[in-house]
Amino acid sequence: MLVDTSIGFIAHKGAQQKLLHDFSDGNMVFTEIVDRIQQEHGLVQIHASKIWLRKSVLTPAQFRQLVREEDEVLEKHERP
Repeated sequence: MLVDTSIGFIAHKGAQQKLLHDFSDGNMVFTEIVDRIQQEHGLVQIHASKIWLRKSVLTPAQFRQLVREEDEVLEKHERP
């Protein structure tokens, strides 16, 4: 759940499990997910300790490449 944030984004259905996995061992400072809003291609950085988000703008080619890469990574998070 995100509270009091002005950033909105759409994530892959396995993103929640990925976030839990990334932050569960305490070694990750931040993780990234691709924002899947078609009008605003972006990459969202989620910081564990500060509950802080940053969104970067992507070109359409960068967006397509990151979506492909993220889909491969997140497939394993769909089956907990």
